[in-house]
Amino acid sequence: MEWTNKQRLLHQAAELVGRSDLAKGLGVSEEDLDAWMRGEGAMPDGKLRPLADFLDKVAASRRQ
Repeated sequence: MEWTNKQRLLHQAAELVGRSDLAKGLGVSEEDLDAWMRGEGAMPDGKLRPLADFLDKVAASRRQ
């Protein structure tokens, strides 16, 4: 199965910070996050910006 770009981003982000922290950062349940990662539900486009903002904050905290 080939992942969508959103799925790929979510999987990479989860590897970076963990599923639980990613779900919290996006303001969604782990169940919703898991469904998006499996492709059983589509991550809303409106969550792309919060994902980018969350990853930016993670990167900034790791640079310090």
